[in-house]
Amino acid sequence: MRDALHIFRKDVRCFRELALAVVSLLAMNAAIEAFFPKLVARQDIQPVLQALAALVAAFLIAYAVHQERLVGDGQYWITRPISWRSVMLAKLLLIAVFINVPLWIGQSIALIANGLSPVAYLPALLRNQFLFTTQVSLLATALAAITARYSSFVLMSVVWLTAVTTSNWLGWPGLEWFRSDALALTMFAGVAAILWLQYSRRGEPILPRVLTVALAGVLILERLFTPWHAAFALAVRNSPRTVDSAIARLSYRAATTPHRAGPADEELPLVLYIPVDVAGVPNDVDITDDRARLRIAAAGGGSWDSGWSASARFAGRLENGRDWLIADTDPRFYNRWRTATVDLRASIAFTLREGPSRAIVPLSGDLQTLPDAGLCTVAADFGAPVPVCLSPVATGALVLLRFPAPYDAGPRRVPALELPFDLGAGIWHRVEGPRPFGTPPVSSQYHLEAWRPTARFEREVDIRGVRLTDLTAMEPRL
Repeated sequence: MRDALHIFRKDVRCFRELALAVVSLLAMNAAIEAFFPKLVARQDIQPVLQALAALVAAFLIAYAVHQERLVGDGQYWITRPISWRSVMLAKLLLIAVFINVPLWIGQSIALIANGLSPVAYLPALLRNQFLFTTQVSLLATALAAITARYSSFVLMSVVWLTAVTTSNWLGWPGLEWFRSDALALTMFAGVAAILWLQYSRRGEPILPRVLTVALAGVLILERLFTPWHAAFALAVRNSPRTVDSAIARLSYRAATTPHRAGPADEELPLVLYIPVDVAGVPNDVDITDDRARLRIAAAGGGSWDSGWSASARFAGRLENGRDWLIADTDPRFYNRWRTATVDLRASIAFTLREGPSRAIVPLSGDLQTLPDAGLCTVAADFGAPVPVCLSPVATGALVLLRFPAPYDAGPRRVPALELPFDLGAGIWHRVEGPRPFGTPPVSSQYHLEAWRPTARFEREVDIRGVRLTDLTAMEPRL
């Protein structure tokens, strides 16, 4: 412990300017989140500050690790002798004092300044600590430990982070936390193994470098191929409410006038319109479909499976009566089996939300508290009103913006959009609605509603003995 403290004090003296820069950037980010959350909603400067803080923190760690170099023959600390455990402990202590503690204090102050208790949001604070420590601090430590020069560290960092963070930017609304946490856990296990191998063995890091490349490949594959339905099944088991089988009953409604279509263009997806009858939807809930899976089996032996695709969806909010399940299909499979008798099974994943909580929000005004959604405002996007909400956790709430009549008597649906790569540097999760179609009138204030998710469930529709040509009407009629 004495050796670790000695190395820590030496690193502080050598890199106090860089350490002060990290603390200052984290403090500036915390000040914006605490006292100017409106800037967070507009995303003016905060993403730049967070990226800069992560970059400076990574260089601070690299410079400190290279002081007690593990690669090459300049390892003075071996002859003292100083144990590798003391060296590693000193670097982890530097990370904790100049990165983790300021990050924790800043995010706690941001919560208190906006009337929220850090104790109530302790899981969110701990999760941010884990994400930032794993994806920035420990990753930089591992890359510095297996490189001998700063140029090698920079090159490996750029290549590694580019490969991982840009491998797939398609988010999972409401379930992105599953993939982000799974990636962080995998990264933590891999980086911990690399650090232990390099510090305990020293010398030429052949095996740690191989593990680093393998870890990057595993993370890319994990981001690309993590099954969405596994995250949804976990959400179903953890739902606070169980959905009765009588709710949201679906049944196939045979088309009264079959539509005969010719061959499909094999360069474009073919859209099927599956008519269904919906029953048992209570009036006081909001049920929306997340994804759907379509499986088709032809009488001649052919089969096709869409997987859990976001391209299969209902036209809007699930309501009692007649509706259409719209799904993209492989045009080559359609052309081969379009006149044959087929059986279809459609599995649909739903989210049930209860509420609503309401708030009146001025256009481009201060953030207002909207229960179940967080702090919300309505921003002007090229003259169109767009709702923006901030929350310490990903609430998964559905935010509805009601425009003044007569433009729209009903609400505009705002899906919960989440970034697929969460760095953990900020306490606020930002949810922004899409820009509405047309030119809605500008009002001084808007009515927002938030529906909180309380259950997730699945329903299936079996359709037997139909032809695909009967499901390809371009303009379905109820």
